[in-house]
Amino acid sequence: QGASDNQLYVGDFFTGQVHVHKDGKLQPVVSGVRGVDGLTVTPDAIFISSWNQGKVWKFDRKTQQLKVLHEGLTSAADFFYDEAHHQLIVPDMLAGTLVFLPVK
Repeated sequence: QGASDNQLYVGDFFTGQVHVHKDGKLQPVVSGVRGVDGLTVTPDAIFISSWNQGKVWKFDRKTQQLKVLHEGLTSAADFFYDEAHHQLIVPDMLAGTLVFLPVK
């Protein structure tokens, strides 16, 4: 899902960077999130899950701060951003569970 800026965001699984495609080039926005699987961009934040680290992060687009929202999952897969209920629904694929994370 995209933010209101209508830019393309890409997560690099191996380098742990999230890039935005701008002016014909990929520009880094977030780093240190190796194993990117899920990625949702909102006007205020970028939410990222890591398959191999079992973490979910929130990158605050205003303060440029990255923080762990949840960790300890076996494999945090691509998630669903439930905008109406202000939550992420994250499958822990190898554990066979769902985690509901408030994001407001």
